Amino acid sequence: MMCKLGNLIKEYLKYNRIMFAFLFYMFYADINAQFLDDEVCISGTRMEIDYRKKPWKGNNKFLMNYLEKVNYFENKGKVRFLVPVKFWVYHDNKGQGGSSISDIKEFITDLNKFNELNQTGIQFYIRETKHINNSSRQIFGYYLEATLQTIFRHTKFAVNVFLIDAFKKKQESRKVVRGTYNMVTKSIILQRKNSSTGLTHEVGHYFGLLHPHRHYDKGISKQEPVSRTRTKNENGKGILFCEERGDLLSDTKAEPKLTHLVDNDCNFTGTALKDAWGDNYQSDVNNIMSYPTHSVCRDTFTLSQKGVMLYSAEANKYGKYWSTDKEVNHKYFFDKTEPNEYMEIAGAIPTGEKQQFNFHKIFLSKRKDKNDTCDWIKFEVKQEDKRNVRIIIVPDVTNTNPITAVFYDKNQMALSKVKTAKAGEQIELGFTGLVSDWYYIHISTNETESKHVDKYSVDVELFD
Repeated sequence: MMCKLGNLIKEYLKYNRIMFAFLFYMFYADINAQFLDDEVCISGTRMEIDYRKKPWKGNNKFLMNYLEKVNYFENKGKVRFLVPVKFWVYHDNKGQGGSSISDIKEFITDLNKFNELNQTGIQFYIRETKHINNSSRQIFGYYLEATLQTIFRHTKFAVNVFLIDAFKKKQESRKVVRGTYNMVTKSIILQRKNSSTGLTHEVGHYFGLLHPHRHYDKGISKQEPVSRTRTKNENGKGILFCEERGDLLSDTKAEPKLTHLVDNDCNFTGTALKDAWGDNYQSDVNNIMSYPTHSVCRDTFTLSQKGVMLYSAEANKYGKYWSTDKEVNHKYFFDKTEPNEYMEIAGAIPTGEKQQFNFHKIFLSKRKDKNDTCDWIKFEVKQEDKRNVRIIIVPDVTNTNPITAVFYDKNQMALSKVKTAKAGEQIELGFTGLVSDWYYIHISTNETESKHVDKYSVDVELFD
């Protein structure tokens, strides 16, 4: 009886989530229409309700105070949040097509690169990759189908990213939609053929950012002015328009939609355009949340944008599980070659320099972690290099588990025997007469429920 009742409750909740999603999209479908020939993210007006009460709206000083509170300026390079990402990858019925594991590594690597470059304090690692073999789902219907797919396939405690072939959308069908942040399900959906900043842009939405060109075409009642000092009088206070219009941030310049207003050298060509007050636009073209003609021009977050992202990460209901201020979360720190659990995505290392690695933990839920138990590492022997190799792998003295290692060529032919070492020992692998090519080292450990993170070093030496 209790099982039946539980199932009825689950079905009721599932049904109501579907109905909510349906009604939500029917209401907002005609409001939202933001497209780009090169790359389009449709995450605009649906976010309006969420932003009406943001504490930095009309008061950007809030963000500066927040950054000071968390000591951002004293340690800009600190990683403050380690966020797991779950990829949902759609293939045809035979498991073919769709994004490859190399594509997924490129997505996560670019995401981390631009966040590190901008010192946002947020880094990302792959929680899991789920493959769906269904030819009819490689193209998503934009409104209802995308929402339903991301409701039923959604994992808590992580950013959910769906990689598909394309979007199907009747309105404005001549335009290409490359990505969207679905605010109903808090999921990101990306066309798999995307720019290097496509995922970073959508993750910006996930962590609270709007488009700088928001309402640029709505006239004097809603448009953000070019001037950073233009104010309106509200309750006796002069409130800056630039802090309550556009993306609500004063340090992102007012801009029209930059499609076709940026030349091949990433220069803004729309200086003759004027805002509703008669001032000429002098827009930046490098903001990651913008739509420049060429997405390669995008590489920057402003200070206020970083403040929004950090504040939103802390305020997120999962933020305490991501925060590196909690020592218990340090086990999720990963090395620079991650992800590297398959030969196809082995992390490249230089020769002649000792490199540090770890088998970090992967957050699953409040009470459960997954173990990273396998690393693939590669190095290149160039034409001018010496032809013999000595590889020294040293487990950390604090390790609780032994590690094993094997040396391979690019065809996965073993060039060494399997060797094992525990803390206080080392593994030495070697080979003579190498040809110019890439070579691979597979390093693994046995699965453990220990909270300890095992570490090791690798030193590859080429010699005569």
